[in-house]
Amino acid sequence: MNVPRARRSRTTRPSHQNPHHPTPRQQKEVGPMKPMRTAGAVALALVTAASLAACSNTDGGSADAPGVTEDTIKLGHITDLTGPWGPVGKKYLAGSQLWVDAVNDDGGVCGRDVELVVRDHKNNTQDAVTIYRELENQVLGVQSILGSGPMLAVAPSLNQDKVLASSYAWDEFLLEGNETVFLPGATYEVNAVALTEWVVKERGLKEGDTIALLRYDGIFEGVLTGMEMVAEEYGLNLVEQKMQVTDSDFTAPVRAFKKEDAKIVMAAIGTAHLGGFASTAASQGLEPAILSPSPGNFDESLLEGASKEIFEKNSYFASPFAAWDNESEGAAEVRAAFEKYGEGEPNFGLMLGYAQAEVFGRVLESGCEDGEITRESVADAFAGIDSLETDGMMSELDFTRGEGKSQSLEVSILQPDSSATTGFTEVQEPFVSDLVVKNDL
Repeated sequence: MNVPRARRSRTTRPSHQNPHHPTPRQQKEVGPMKPMRTAGAVALALVTAASLAACSNTDGGSADAPGVTEDTIKLGHITDLTGPWGPVGKKYLAGSQLWVDAVNDDGGVCGRDVELVVRDHKNNTQDAVTIYRELENQVLGVQSILGSGPMLAVAPSLNQDKVLASSYAWDEFLLEGNETVFLPGATYEVNAVALTEWVVKERGLKEGDTIALLRYDGIFEGVLTGMEMVAEEYGLNLVEQKMQVTDSDFTAPVRAFKKEDAKIVMAAIGTAHLGGFASTAASQGLEPAILSPSPGNFDESLLEGASKEIFEKNSYFASPFAAWDNESEGAAEVRAAFEKYGEGEPNFGLMLGYAQAEVFGRVLESGCEDGEITRESVADAFAGIDSLETDGMMSELDFTRGEGKSQSLEVSILQPDSSATTGFTEVQEPFVSDLVVKNDL
């Protein structure tokens, strides 16, 4: 069988043999065992009775391998389809399904077709827990959980059940104590440092200049930490404003930023709020560079109407994945898969959704032993892998950096562009910020 490539980096250290041997076609080196990732305080603090509850076994597979039959491997995909992050949730899901279609057409994983079991948590943490309890004995792993809150609430059960999982959220605390979890790219903290420092240098900001952060109350703490590092390093003034997800009036934060003559505003908010903030800022004469720690906060609709010029000329997004037109082999693979299996118009989420699913599938294949696969074999395989890369679809993942550390340090920078196929042009290829290295993030 031949699954889409998620090859190990050439810099991976010399390996020992994985105790769960891949099939001959999938044999590869695996590095030294990673340090044990013990339970983190943040995750333990949010353990709830509901999130730890176990379900009775269903017809989803054997007790040792839920979701696995002779012909099929079922994977959960717990996302937001109708809540505030619904637009990007649908984009990432389309990318995951694109990979499923491609891999099944090419022989599947461990000789079995992959099937996504999709559920909508509507950005509700308790709904995410309830959904996981429903799926726990029906799926082998959870290919994605969208959102930091839902992921953190489910994480204790993932550890208890030895379930491989990933998340479309990049808070560093999601990596504390979660031994079977990976994030598809750098954490918000790393993104914030790399992106802010890059713009500071590009715009020639001077000591005493002001940079600003607008974020949801209680969310994106890592973005604040990252910007604090940049402000300290360059002698900048940092102004922060918080808002609620239910807010719609941006007059107060815009006035606060204008009063301080903010040259940069990192807007760690959703798509609808991002457009509203940009419009209000323009109407009040505030024209900072608008930054975002994730392309997930963007939507192509922002390139329509009055906000088009604002975002095309003065906005930058930190990204773990390549722009659609990237010339790498990995990006070409995604485009080819879309041409064969995709529907409608391509969107920027396809690249990350496909790449993250590919990494997930590669780990699953490594846990395939003599044609059989279990949660334990997958967990053991994951524990023995040092790093994975995807031929340029997204940044390389390094699983040896230690508990709570970002599994990637590479960040690319995208700029909205209505002439680009999926609304983004890459203005900075993946790089590692010197300040990220200096602060050992």
